[in-house]
Amino acid sequence: MEKRFYREMSKQTSPFLTRDFMALVGMIFLSYTNLAVFFTFAPYLASLQINASMIGVVIGVFSLSGLVLRPLITPFLFPGNARKWIALAAAVDIGALFLYCAAKTFWPLLLLRLVHGAAYVCMAAGKMALIVAFIPKKKVSMAFSLTSSGMLLPMALMPPLLKHITPVLGGFDRTLVATGLLMILIYPLLVCIRPRDRNGQPHPVVAPIGWKEYMKNLGNPVIAGVLLVTLVMFLGIAGSFHYCAQFGQSIGVGNAGWFFTIAIFTMIAVRLLGGPVLDRIRPEVLGVCSLALLVPAYAGLATLESNVIFYALAPLFGICWGVAHPILHAMLFYVSVPRLQALNQNMGTEMVDGGFFFGPLVGGMLIGSSGFSGFFAICALLSAIALMVFLAVIPPFKRARRQH
Repeated sequence: MEKRFYREMSKQTSPFLTRDFMALVGMIFLSYTNLAVFFTFAPYLASLQINASMIGVVIGVFSLSGLVLRPLITPFLFPGNARKWIALAAAVDIGALFLYCAAKTFWPLLLLRLVHGAAYVCMAAGKMALIVAFIPKKKVSMAFSLTSSGMLLPMALMPPLLKHITPVLGGFDRTLVATGLLMILIYPLLVCIRPRDRNGQPHPVVAPIGWKEYMKNLGNPVIAGVLLVTLVMFLGIAGSFHYCAQFGQSIGVGNAGWFFTIAIFTMIAVRLLGGPVLDRIRPEVLGVCSLALLVPAYAGLATLESNVIFYALAPLFGICWGVAHPILHAMLFYVSVPRLQALNQNMGTEMVDGGFFFGPLVGGMLIGSSGFSGFFAICALLSAIALMVFLAVIPPFKRARRQH
């Protein structure tokens, strides 16, 4: 049954905008709302009199928990067991959101963040294991455009909304409780996802991916190259996101937050409106174009002399990031045998988490030693390196795609 399931899964060409797939997109939106609500977490921690040097530790340990746990759990996650993982992890996630009302000092908060991060990554990894079962090969880029838009939308909406929501609810901790209540909607969405494949057969019980198979997969030059490019790209994205406001102040921009608002909505527009087009153009062409444009975009920030140019660069970044991210996930999908598709998609997400953990850390060091010009110049250099790695990946990618 396992072989037949993966054989049928690899031949999917039917529409994917089904109840199952859209329920998954809805769950992704809820999960990222659960993250976006922490936009004002640092000021909240400061109000609790957490030592200023420890605030970053409390914030960052959430991502660190996911970085450690995701590679360990993904070999055990498949469409046949993913719903159970999501259900259990969501319960822990909701409980963690409720407990922020009780955790007011450093150690309880640190422990709570570790548990919350672990629950979140189990839930996210389970959803990725389910998603690959509903993506036809002819609409891969469009599918990942929709799922990534579900990730981005909360990041664009929640920061400005929190300013109005938090006072109404009576404080940040109560806002987290309200978010926990909102997360309960994951369960009716989970019920909407049928526990059977497109042929009406139960998802098979699959043997875990062994260590040798795991390492052989990561040794594939296409997989390794695409993962490296993803990590490098998100080092720049995360560093830019966390230091955007500070950079804006240094150049006299009143509200630098609009830079990422413009960039994120551009990314969403590119993915939603351009999704069908992305599947008609070779992914390697789109990848080269988007990564190549990131080099002058970062160079523009490094040599910025005008506030107008600052905002004008935002849609350029949005286009580059908006195209590159789903294309990289699509390439992982194209070259993975069906059994390893969920693993490789989760490893792509692991690179995103790695970028959001190391990007602010390394970015802060670079800004401290070389200023913002030096930081964005390094981002431009890293983007050029990512482009060269991507160019090296194209020939084996073409060969692997023909084989699949």
